[in-house]
Amino acid sequence: MRKSLLVAMLVLSIPAMGIAQEADSKTHKVKAEHFKIDVEVEGVVESASMQEISVDTESWTDLKIKKVIEEGSSVSQGDTILWFETESIDKSLEEKKYALQLSKYGLQELELTVDGLAKTLSLDQALAERTMQHAKEDYDYFNDVERPMSEKSAQNSLKSSQWQLENSQEEFSQLEQMYTEDELTEESEAIVLKRARRSVEQAEFWLERQQQTTKRTLETSLPRSATTKKDELERQELNFEKSKITLPMTLEKKKIELDKTKFSLDKAVKSLADLEADRTMMEIKAPANGILYHGKCVRGKWSGSVSAGNRQLKEGGAVSPKKTIMTIVDPSNVFIRCDLAEAHLGSLKLDMGGKATLVAYPDNKFNVSVGSISYIPISAGKFDCTFKVNDQVNWMPGMSCKVKIRIYENANALTVPSSAVFTDDDSEYYVYVKRDDENERLVVTRGKSHGTKTEITAGLRPGDEVLLKKP
Repeated sequence: MRKSLLVAMLVLSIPAMGIAQEADSKTHKVKAEHFKIDVEVEGVVESASMQEISVDTESWTDLKIKKVIEEGSSVSQGDTILWFETESIDKSLEEKKYALQLSKYGLQELELTVDGLAKTLSLDQALAERTMQHAKEDYDYFNDVERPMSEKSAQNSLKSSQWQLENSQEEFSQLEQMYTEDELTEESEAIVLKRARRSVEQAEFWLERQQQTTKRTLETSLPRSATTKKDELERQELNFEKSKITLPMTLEKKKIELDKTKFSLDKAVKSLADLEADRTMMEIKAPANGILYHGKCVRGKWSGSVSAGNRQLKEGGAVSPKKTIMTIVDPSNVFIRCDLAEAHLGSLKLDMGGKATLVAYPDNKFNVSVGSISYIPISAGKFDCTFKVNDQVNWMPGMSCKVKIRIYENANALTVPSSAVFTDDDSEYYVYVKRDDENERLVVTRGKSHGTKTEITAGLRPGDEVLLKKP
């Protein structure tokens, strides 16, 4: 059983071994041929002479377009290429002029105020001190003279009223005695006595009134006056102490206010000057001769132009200050800019020649050469590279093109399929050469590789047959 199975397996394996030997026996015959390596990149035409145009206003931002020259127009230096609406800025200028004049008058008034405060400061301080001194003198005079005299006067008035009553009573008493002894008629007697009695009653009333007046003077009026005088003195003392701080402070505050007003006035003057300068920018003139493009060129691509689908630069449109809105280009001085893949970075050298073909005219080829290579990446795996246009052409910036650069060429190169070159450690390369009934392992020197071919610079001869796979 086992013998039959072994025989069956041997019979089945014979065709398979034949197929493997046939596959391993495929070869490539080495011969000299033209070997070349080309690098092809896509680029865009760019002008070496570009004048960017922006509206560099300092304060005015309401930049509404009244009229603009069409993109692609040929312009000369000094031509007006863009007009802005001016009604709003002219109105703002008038308002700023009026405001500035009023500010100047306000500054003059404030200067007079500060000058007056500086001159009257010592006078005001002296007045405050003098007022306090007068209050102190009044208070001392009240206590030393006026109050004692008022008390004495009140007492004296009371005594006078008492004396007047006593006199009236004595006169009345004497009249009564006299009229009992004389021979006056009863009627006259009654009249005189009545008058005397009334005089006594009046004196009694004035005495009572004077007693009340004296009591109020001594117990109420004079103490109140004393309190008022004392309060007034203390108030004036406080005012005097306060004035020593507030008067100089008021002057300093006005001086600061004056400095602030001067600062604000200077800003207003500058603001007006800036706006007047901005007013001169309401008409933009071409800085050079050339073709007018709308927008800005960034690595050959145009932003903000009609071609980019941006209709910002049109009547009624608005633009932002400090940003490039137009560019004047010289089409007679152009070059090609491209994004070079990192894999080709080491292959290109300065002044290396090539051919350029415009996408619009694929049948025409133009001589170009490498103008610059940047080794700083502009994006992942991409590097900036430019090509000089050696032929006299009249290309328009923004046109797309293709550039082909031959980085290597050998008219008699020995090449083999890249799959036929083997290595074990990347330090030594070898091939298998068919020699009659056996295969010989040969160490070779590898040259350039491109596509599916590899150049062999040493180790092989024309006519050698190399195996395409390891035996």
